[in-house]
Amino acid sequence: MDLVWTGEERGGLMPDTVLAGLEALHAWRGELPVKWSWNWVLVNISLLCVFSVLLRDLFILQVVGLVFTYNFSNCNFKEISNIYSEAIYPDLRKYLNGSPFDQIEFCENLTDCLAKIEYHTLNPIPGCPSLPEKTFALRTKGTLTKHCSGYSETQRNNTLDMEQDVKSICLNQTSQIQWLWFSFVQIPKD
Repeated sequence: MDLVWTGEERGGLMPDTVLAGLEALHAWRGELPVKWSWNWVLVNISLLCVFSVLLRDLFILQVVGLVFTYNFSNCNFKEISNIYSEAIYPDLRKYLNGSPFDQIEFCENLTDCLAKIEYHTLNPIPGCPSLPEKTFALRTKGTLTKHCSGYSETQRNNTLDMEQDVKSICLNQTSQIQWLWFSFVQIPKD
């Protein structure tokens, strides 16, 4: 068996020296390689790439916590919008005290807005662990529980090692929440 194949046998995909090195490695380990099938190699490389991307995406979803257990499609959007205008918005405005929107995240539809509002409002973040305890957050939680059938707040990870509130971080997060509420009330409700 030849250790260095010609370019015709392997389709010219690998230099002779690399292939010889791979076959020499197998021979050194006591494994005599069977004639390489480039289809097999390409399939394995493709599978490796696909699995690594899937694992990366699953890891990111777990870290960020964007795996939602409720899709907010069974909500009374008109009633939630009314409660926002009457009770939640005044609390947000008072808390922000004129601070501008520093962060803007857009939402695509009503359920997307509510999912993002719920996530940003009820998850403590480093630098602002007390946000879920603010009046507007408690009213948001109560509103979602009352007007979204089947909704129950998911258990939050409150064991994160977080220090005291940093006012600028809390204000940035709160301005994000206010922008998401603003987006929510702008979307027509059927």
